[in-house]
Amino acid sequence: MTTIKEIVKRKTTHINGAFLIHAPSSFLNGAGLGSGEDKNTSTVKSFWYNKTRVPYVSSQAWRRWLRNTLIDQTGWPKSEIEAIGWNNDGSTNKVAGKLDPITYPEDDIFGYMFASGKDVNPKDERIKRDHIPSEQLVRPSAFKSSILRGVDGLISVTKDQGFVHLADDTPLPYTTEFYAAELMALFSLEVYRLGVFEKKGKVSQELDPYLKEKHKDLIEVKEHPVYSNGEIVVRKGDLVKYQNELASALVKSIARLNGGAKMAQFGTSLNPSLLMVAGMGVGVIPFEHLISNDSGKPSLNVEALKELIKDYKDRFTTPFYIGVLRGYLANDEEVRNLGEVEGVTIVVDTPIQVAEMLAKDLK
Repeated sequence: MTTIKEIVKRKTTHINGAFLIHAPSSFLNGAGLGSGEDKNTSTVKSFWYNKTRVPYVSSQAWRRWLRNTLIDQTGWPKSEIEAIGWNNDGSTNKVAGKLDPITYPEDDIFGYMFASGKDVNPKDERIKRDHIPSEQLVRPSAFKSSILRGVDGLISVTKDQGFVHLADDTPLPYTTEFYAAELMALFSLEVYRLGVFEKKGKVSQELDPYLKEKHKDLIEVKEHPVYSNGEIVVRKGDLVKYQNELASALVKSIARLNGGAKMAQFGTSLNPSLLMVAGMGVGVIPFEHLISNDSGKPSLNVEALKELIKDYKDRFTTPFYIGVLRGYLANDEEVRNLGEVEGVTIVVDTPIQVAEMLAKDLK
């Protein structure tokens, strides 16, 4: 008899990981102008932790970079955000993406929320789309992520003094903050939810009923296993193949991440210098405490990694992949010699190569 443990170990329900970006002199996400004496200073987003100012990139910002990278890498149709509601003075007061996860994989992965109401008139000639949902839609994102924040002990924030030189007058000064930091983010993709859209009762649903008719040749409708008055709408065809295709594309796009603010002044490569990722049968992201400062360089805590793998060894469905640029970690050779821990294979290569390897594992 197949045990529950064997089933869980075999089935990849989540792709869990973390990555680090080397930002040696960067301004990736702004917080606007400072106040008081700094009112002419463009400031970076930051927060205070243990008396240290920690720069960060909001999850909204880097998720947008990821969405753009994903569309650029795959050629998938883009779920453009459009105005669908206007107030009395003609200003936009409601926007929405395509809200169609069958046609737009981007909507499937990142989700959406739509509430119909008086501020949306489906007959308004300014609306460019053919259909506006008449019911509330809530599709929680299948992709979970943290902010992209500076690693303790590997942060320095400073200012750049500049001038706008006028042809016939005194140059005008301006100031821009920037930082040197190693930025870390955690992520988890709920693979099992891709291509699966629920309706729980009469109110909460993920898929517009209109799309069930429009895409009836691409989906199948089944009874919901929990809610007697609801249903599950599943994309037709090989669902596992579809889920793995989307998961593979997302991981490969993380390894090739591109975007960021003020690139003309502080150009920074967003391709991760370190990417840790694995297929798992559980939705945990236990990588928060694996990175530390070692004489001014990031270091991977190998003993903590071994403990992590020991705790979750029965939940890994793929090797544990470590993609790292050679020389980036202070203990580079120690990491490359890991080999195997508690029966879990550790594969070390470049970030882009391990993303490609994981994609092959999911096929």
